[in-house]
Amino acid sequence: MFDTEKRNIKAEIPVGDNPNEMVLTAWSHQVYSNTPYSKGKEMLTQAEEGNPIPHKVGEKSPIKYVFYVIKENRTYDQVLGDMKEGNGDQSLVLFGEHITPNQHALAKEFVLLDNFYVDAHRSTAYVAGGFVKRNFVDHTIYSTSSMLRTIELILGIPPMSQYDAAVTPTWRSFASTADSKGFTARPANINLSEKNTAMNEWQRRSEKFDLAKEDAVPDLEFNKVLWHGLKGDHVPFPAPRRAAFFKQTKMADRD
Repeated sequence: MFDTEKRNIKAEIPVGDNPNEMVLTAWSHQVYSNTPYSKGKEMLTQAEEGNPIPHKVGEKSPIKYVFYVIKENRTYDQVLGDMKEGNGDQSLVLFGEHITPNQHALAKEFVLLDNFYVDAHRSTAYVAGGFVKRNFVDHTIYSTSSMLRTIELILGIPPMSQYDAAVTPTWRSFASTADSKGFTARPANINLSEKNTAMNEWQRRSEKFDLAKEDAVPDLEFNKVLWHGLKGDHVPFPAPRRAAFFKQTKMADRD
């Protein structure tokens, strides 16, 4: 087997007898009960009373406008790993507070999301607004679908997919009362017009990247170029770290 970076991955494929219709039906019910999606979640979701994010489709929200901005996808640790308030690894930081002062200010003044996942890795996400909590760290596991589900509930529309219906909306990042204090943008700490004139291996590799279309550059190769271009050749490229999430349940005593 290969992953998206064309690396060899060991895997096993179990082979068993074909189940009969009764067993297949039982398994299908088991899979459905294990999934976070259910038909009832399409109209009703988890929330709290008085929260500006409605827990029922069609309920009114005091939030009138939503601006959804999508930017380049970097990992959480590459950008916000230097924020002591969150669960980050400072050794992996590439674009820390000195380079991204406004992203850090948004995460500090509003909500720091340190468990936001896109495409199977932890990424950055920012939420700001009058009803968004201030100086708050939200450790809830979210995804892009969580953002979409939140927007759908604000606008009073049903989920556009089962993925949206199954996730937890970002209601924990919102407060019941509005705070009218605005946000003051920080000036850049670096020269945004400065060009990289280095001539080396990483420059030669980067010139081969197709930047004309999103997601056309292999993630692993791009991250290697960024890492060594910013950290230098003497700092080893970090190996991938993998994790799994599971819910531990107590098994019933059969005795």
